[in-house]
Amino acid sequence: MLRRWVCYFPSDRVAEGLALGRPVRENASMAALDLPTFSKARVLRRASERRAIQRIIDKLKLRPPQIERTVAKLSGGNRQKVLLARGMTRDISVFLFDEPTVGIDVGAKIEVYELMKSLVAEGAAIVLVSSELPEVMNLSNRLYVMHRSQLVAELSGADINETKIFSYFFREKRLKTGPRP
Repeated sequence: MLRRWVCYFPSDRVAEGLALGRPVRENASMAALDLPTFSKARVLRRASERRAIQRIIDKLKLRPPQIERTVAKLSGGNRQKVLLARGMTRDISVFLFDEPTVGIDVGAKIEVYELMKSLVAEGAAIVLVSSELPEVMNLSNRLYVMHRSQLVAELSGADINETKIFSYFFREKRLKTGPRP
């Protein structure tokens, strides 16, 4: 996926996304070790790796901004930033976010939202999967409503509102049960 400019951010950072016992630097750079910035002739360029990761971590406002700190010692929001940093080590065109703000505080959520908006402004596409309705309504240019694993609607612009979303989501249930006598 990375070689095709696509990056996936799993919903479960701990089980699927991060090596908790390893430092921020290693977690952030592991998807880019094949790039010339990070290695040459299969030899890791540590100084270059450190500089690149520190720049990304500074941009993401990791607290504290220590790239040698073990990821297990970070908060949920900072763990998410480390995962995001991994995607920012490569030239990515499509970002797939699965529940990107689960388990993080309000301040970190805002920072994740700002990052997503900046990625779109730079020309990237974002696919967001979220169970938080306000999140998808405020971040989406186009929204797909799924119900029982089926696509039931595609909404855009002014049609992205709670009333429309719920009407499509619950329509199938009304159609199945039919009118009551």
